[in-house]
Parts: sequence; C-alpha cells; structure tokens
Amino acid sequence: MIYLTEKDVKSLVTMDDSIAALEGAFGQWSDPSRANLPRRRLDLPKKYFNVMAAAIPGSDIFGYRGYTSAIRFNLLVLLSLKREEPIALIECGWLSRTRTGAASGLATKYLAREDANIMGIIGTGRISADQVRAVAAVRQLD
Repeated sequence: MIYLTEKDVKSLVTMDDSIAALEGAFGQWSDPSRANLPRRRLDLPKKYFNVMAAAIPGSDIFGYRGYTSAIRFNLLVLLSLKREEPIALIECGWLSRTRTGAASGLATKYLAREDANIMGIIGTGRISADQVRAVAAVRQLD
C-alpha cells in the first residue's frame, strides 16, 4: 500500500491536475454506475468526525475520506475492488483544500466571461487562498 504525506501530495498534485480531475468526475455525474455518499457527520465531545465516500464509474477504485474538526486528522483511503485490498493512504488536508478551490476554478472556466480578469473574495478563511489559486489557473487575473 502506498502512503503519501501532505508534503508528498503537495509535490505531486497541481491545481491544474485538480481542476482536470474534477472536470472528469463532474462529467461522469449522470453515469448511473457512479456512487457518491454525501458527507456523514458523527458528533463527538467538542468535535465531529466526517466521512465521505465515492466510486469511479467503470473502475475498480473506490475510496473514502475521513476528517475531524481538528484539522490534523484528514485522511483519504483508496481501495481496489478487484484485488480487495487498500491501494493508498493519503494525508489530504492540502488536497481537500485544493479540490474545493478547483470547483471554483472549474465554475469560473465555464461560467465567467473569457476576458474576466478581476476577482473579489470576502473572508480570509483556510481555503480563501486556494479559491484565488484555482481561479488564477483558468483566468489571467490583474
């Protein structure tokens, strides 16, 4: 089984990769063989634990992500149906923020005018920089 740290993921996955992967995934949304479990939340004392799972249509790969309100625990597990074994365990705090930003980048790609070059962002939460990074990947920002 492959184990990837946050540092590994940062060196391997770009925003362009994330936008392309999300575009492919959204393109398969209407496929009846797709599986996407909405976020489930387990309330814990002063914290919560979230789990999300999905399967890639036409693939033997499926996985789930688990994370807590304590940001230090954020893991993605990929599994193989054919081999019936885990493929990878991935620390995914940075990957999750990049994927969230990629959704904004993808929306901008299809919904914003092609000559749009100004972006406004309200708030400075954890993912605000990722939102800007994603939009800048699909539009030249001034």
